[in-house]
Amino acid sequence: MHMSNEKRAFIKGDVYYHVKQEEYSIRAIKRPIIIVSSILINDNSEFVNAICIADNETKKLPTHVKIKIGNKCEGYAICENIIRIPKECITDFIGSVSAKELSEIDKRLCISLELNTNLKTNNDFIKNYEKEYKKSEKKEEELIKRKIEKECKERLKTATSEFTEPLEHKISELSHELEEEKTKQEKTTKKHEQELNNLRQTHIREVSELKKEHEKDIRNYDEKLKSIVMVNADAKDLESRNKELESLLVQKELEVENLKNMPLGIDEETVKQYEKQITQLREQIKSLFTEDDVQKRVDAEIKKVKQSNFSDDSSVELEVVTLERDMYKNKYIELMKQVKGAR
Repeated sequence: MHMSNEKRAFIKGDVYYHVKQEEYSIRAIKRPIIIVSSILINDNSEFVNAICIADNETKKLPTHVKIKIGNKCEGYAICENIIRIPKECITDFIGSVSAKELSEIDKRLCISLELNTNLKTNNDFIKNYEKEYKKSEKKEEELIKRKIEKECKERLKTATSEFTEPLEHKISELSHELEEEKTKQEKTTKKHEQELNNLRQTHIREVSELKKEHEKDIRNYDEKLKSIVMVNADAKDLESRNKELESLLVQKELEVENLKNMPLGIDEETVKQYEKQITQLREQIKSLFTEDDVQKRVDAEIKKVKQSNFSDDSSVELEVVTLERDMYKNKYIELMKQVKGAR
């Protein structure tokens, strides 16, 4: 049978479980404590004074003592946290701390409460502990600093990776697209260069053909123009001869008049015959052409040749002009023969 807490003897240094009901919660917290009040207080009061046992030190202080009770309990006695606990909240007994651990707990309680006792809690102990504490605190700060630096580097690396990986992926995609576009552009450029080269060759060939055709047309034009100039010269020569013929006719008319007035015994029948011949000659001369007609014909033929764009019709027109020239020349020769016969 378990002994009730009122009859149980709570001794300094004993370790029990303390059950505490949390506020606003139906769950109770069970944690180990160490009795630090004297047996006189413990036997004559409904409460005991105790300190808590923590699994780890959240912060290193000179009021902490490391304890171990077999395999049942191990941790740190937090001597700066003295609590007053009702006996009915104390449950199972765990064990007792060693005499050395209890002595250390007393020293740390004196430090926490700043008590000047005969215990060896002198200034040397406090100074040494403070020195060790400062070293420990400095070391802890260094550890925390390194931990923070490491964590910052890891976070920076993670953040950088999260930022750079999509960016690098996007850059890779854009580079690939750029290469494809560049290849496509090169193909298009080569195609356009080939088409341009073909157009150049075609242009050179067409220009060469046109040049040959135009050179031929120019030569034909020059030849035809020379022929027209010759026709124009022949026409002017024919006009000059026509004037000579008219002068000759005038002279013959004068001779006829003189013959009429001369008493040579020529009968009137012969005179009339001469007058008839002269009249016929005059009519034939009128039926020929005047100087204006010749110039108009020549100008018209030149205009036709220039507007014909070196067509085959120009040769036909030139032949017509030549035939007309020959016809006028033949008429002139025939007329000259008749004049000579009239003499």
